[in-house]
Amino acid sequence: MEEKSIDISRGKMTYLVCGNGPPLVFLHGGLSSARGYIPFIELLGKSFRVIAPTHPGHGDSFALPKKWELDDFGSSYHDFFETLNLGPVPVVGHSFGGTIGFLLASRRDASSLIVMDSLGLPISLSMKKYVQALTHEGKAMLAGIKKRKQFTDMLSSSSTILYSSMKHPENASWLHSYGPNLDMRDILTSLTCHVDLLWGEDDAIVPVAIGYEMHRMLRDSTLTIFPDKGHTYMVTDPEFACSEILLRCRTIAR
Repeated sequence: MEEKSIDISRGKMTYLVCGNGPPLVFLHGGLSSARGYIPFIELLGKSFRVIAPTHPGHGDSFALPKKWELDDFGSSYHDFFETLNLGPVPVVGHSFGGTIGFLLASRRDASSLIVMDSLGLPISLSMKKYVQALTHEGKAMLAGIKKRKQFTDMLSSSSTILYSSMKHPENASWLHSYGPNLDMRDILTSLTCHVDLLWGEDDAIVPVAIGYEMHRMLRDSTLTIFPDKGHTYMVTDPEFACSEILLRCRTIAR
């Protein structure tokens, strides 16, 4: 695995590259960075050349300027794709990474899309409910840990959230303000590429009801619900998550 950086029109973006197969872009969840998913990326890298960028306003990528809008993520990633000469490629996104994946699919930068527990429709989330959701997710993460390595991977992933939030307080504020209110109905109903929706049944951060609603809106989609999984199963159980991704990308990996 190699970490690189590249300058686009708005600033510097960092990204990880892993593997030598056909290209696939992985987009991490909000408040974290690509480095929070290294075990998962390494497993995908056995079948693909994984490009895993860190979003603007996260990790070591450039800070969000004032009056930043959701579509600014889409335009920044369009620049990122053009600068790296990626062309339409399969995209896998987790949580807010799935949100950006929808933006890329609407711009024809994604040839296919797999989203895991994605933001994109309004969620009723007061501060009290948010704290309860985080507590529930923490319990789900601990319940899913069967090996010591899974625990150390979870701690490493959590440290990236702390680093990113301290370096980019403007992004934490943006996500908490805009995330629960995102309404991408117009984009979801207009997409023509195939979308695989994967959801943890016990996700308390982005409830599975959002997955059902997205599935209803999309023209060409599948929805798979994972019992006993929360919001971050690709961190605590990367082998399981990777196997599910490979099932849906098997024709690409050949």
